[in-house]
Amino acid sequence: MAFWRGLHAGGRGQARALASLAHLCAQQGSLGAALRWQRRALAVAPDTAAHHYNLGYLLEQRGDWHAAQQAFEAALALAPRLDQAWYGLGRALAAQGRLEEALAAQAENTRLQPLSPYGWTELAVLQWTLGQAEAAHRTVEHLAGFEPRAALALRQRLVALEGRA
Repeated sequence: MAFWRGLHAGGRGQARALASLAHLCAQQGSLGAALRWQRRALAVAPDTAAHHYNLGYLLEQRGDWHAAQQAFEAALALAPRLDQAWYGLGRALAAQGRLEEALAAQAENTRLQPLSPYGWTELAVLQWTLGQAEAAHRTVEHLAGFEPRAALALRQRLVALEGRA
């Protein structure tokens, strides 16, 4: 009942309801519908960082890396400490071959969210790719201190990357 009231209420309540529809569509695999609902939520509440972040995430799923980058940057302009937006920005930049910028974004993500195995993994892969093997190994050891399974998977991933070089 509250959902339907929110959908017709206007303002932030309406934006949250629209974003919920986007989330539901994304979970059901309907990315196009999810993007439409998320854009509508953003139109209702353009000053909400979470709506920009969610749009970036959906665009990332579609492989539209430049648009995802722009959405993550818009989220960060509103909420500079939104760690998941730094993570998404780093992934979007890396996908576009902008590895140094991606490295800086992932470093900021790990600073803001020091216990995220995902951020540390992305950071180490970027370090490795940029020829910073020592830094990548230090990152793996740091990760092993709180997520040993993730560190093991990361070591295996770096070995696989080394085999491709």
